[in-house]
Amino acid sequence: MCGIVGIARRIGPIEANILQRMNDEMIYRGPDNGGIYIDQNEDLSIGLGNRRLSIQDLSEAGNQPMQNQSGSVHLVYNGELYNNIELRSDLERRGYLYHSKTDTETILHSYEAYGIESLKRFNGMFALALYDKQRGRLILARDRMGIKPLYYWCDGEQIIFASELKTLLIHPAIPREIDREALDLYLSLYYVPSPFSIIKGIKKLMPGQFVIFSKDNFNINSFWEPRLEPTSLNSYDEKQLINQTRTTLQDAVKRQMVADVPIGVLLSGGIDSTVVAGIAQQNTTDPILSFAAGYTDSTLDAEENSKFNNDDLKYAQLVSRKLGTIHHEIILDGKDLPELLPRFVSQLDEPVCESTSPAIYAISKLARESGTKVLLSGDAGDELFGGYEWYSGARRLELYEKIPALHVALKMLQYLPLSDLTHFKAQDLLKKIKQPYLHKYRLIYSLLNSSDRYSLFNSNYFNINRSSSGIWEQVIGQYINSNPQAEFAHLLSYTDLNLWVRELFNPRLDRISMMCSVEARVPFQDNNVVDFALNLPMYTKIKGSESKYLLRSAFRHLIPDSVLNRKKQAFVGSMNLWLQGGLRELVTDMLAPSQINRFGILNPQKAESLVKNVLVDKREELVPVVWMLLTLQLWCDSYLRQPNLSCVN
Repeated sequence: MCGIVGIARRIGPIEANILQRMNDEMIYRGPDNGGIYIDQNEDLSIGLGNRRLSIQDLSEAGNQPMQNQSGSVHLVYNGELYNNIELRSDLERRGYLYHSKTDTETILHSYEAYGIESLKRFNGMFALALYDKQRGRLILARDRMGIKPLYYWCDGEQIIFASELKTLLIHPAIPREIDREALDLYLSLYYVPSPFSIIKGIKKLMPGQFVIFSKDNFNINSFWEPRLEPTSLNSYDEKQLINQTRTTLQDAVKRQMVADVPIGVLLSGGIDSTVVAGIAQQNTTDPILSFAAGYTDSTLDAEENSKFNNDDLKYAQLVSRKLGTIHHEIILDGKDLPELLPRFVSQLDEPVCESTSPAIYAISKLARESGTKVLLSGDAGDELFGGYEWYSGARRLELYEKIPALHVALKMLQYLPLSDLTHFKAQDLLKKIKQPYLHKYRLIYSLLNSSDRYSLFNSNYFNINRSSSGIWEQVIGQYINSNPQAEFAHLLSYTDLNLWVRELFNPRLDRISMMCSVEARVPFQDNNVVDFALNLPMYTKIKGSESKYLLRSAFRHLIPDSVLNRKKQAFVGSMNLWLQGGLRELVTDMLAPSQINRFGILNPQKAESLVKNVLVDKREELVPVVWMLLTLQLWCDSYLRQPNLSCVN
């Protein structure tokens, strides 16, 4: 729902034409209405803008910017408060009067009643900017899980903010220079986590944080941080935990179905999306709409096309039949990606190496065409309830590390006539056993080491960046090393929740769904679900070899047996097949030396070699690296358009 933008200046007036242009840039985020508010003051001038996608109270009473009754507080806001009814009841008992049915008004009155502490009361997704005229301050805040985005740029005299980076770049004060630490993080993690952004000087407000900007102060604080403090349950009531899992998820989905427009479900045919769809269907008398995507590439022959894994479609159909949803499917053709991929790269604001954007876009577009403005997703179920196979692997690894002389035994296995698979597993264990958590994390996720990363830069850029080689260790280390008493599997899931869900999956889902003016909601990230699941011991979530034990047990009545027994599969398209097919010409052109040299960042010889390794030698393990470089080049082409700008000091 919506997009927000604004400027606060300590010296000089707000330029209305610039604010209006920035607001108009986000029209697809809010095609239903748009407005700006400007207050020119000697101490602090404020300009606020909003684009509205109407979800609750479709009348003009819900338009923004919105002010309180006295005109002392003004608000622009992007998101939904799922506990709006409870908050509103409390505020009305306190005497606050409502003039709309919106949760926007609830935020205004909550601030009047509780000040900054009101942020802790909100259960939902939001990015907001609140101008307290009486106190002479601007407050920016972002929800606990980072579901809604918020970028800002501050030079000491003014702060400029927006839901999207491309909107900020319209302002003439902001230069387009790449942040080198952010680029190093991109080559490390395949995306840029907050508070960094790819543009130097621009920051992303971290999830659960707020900013206070006034004539004399600029402060950033947290109103919530996820804490890893696993409870030790030597004896626990398994039935009670299963029941609590069921009721917590049921309440969350029911809360997130509040809307005055049709709601659908993004159905992958996995456990998480099936649980969301099943609960949603139980909470309405009419069949809900479900949506799924499959893949093809008409530029490839039939044999190559048969390699696409379209199991999601088959299992989504089974789920739909069991639950009684009205099901919709769409097939993504790789031949369309040369036109779509540059659009996705631009829409995502920063380079992001992942292949789910086309499917999310196709489903969002289909949903909007079907009259659906809101889509429910199952994102974060794996991280919160122990769904990934490497969590089970981490638990086994800790057991192996207790075996005396295992290191010696593994070395001896290398010289025995065993299968290639056995040798591979022995080598993998040797690399991880008794190693620091950070080292294990890099190996599990196949993150590039420093020498591999810097081989991708041209020589000048490599020399400039030598000093920043440890930035990814700092970013990951704050999570993976956060609690030495926790088991490794729990630390993995906690790090994944922070680094992948909050920083990658949520921004990607927001940007791409908003591209079609569709609001995506994530019930697994409801406050109560996160608080419940985050600190449950991993042995309650993974029982023996059964992942997501609590979820499976709580919702067996909703999930078809074939889905329950299905091996975990990521909701991704096939990078390799697309590069061999519809994207072949694009990747060859964009990573040619002449294109590489336009921006002076990458090593043209290394890029050319990697493309040959993938397209000619069919080395699939290098596909993510080539995809990452392709995305970076497309982003530079969209956002910089000036040669060697990234090397400006």
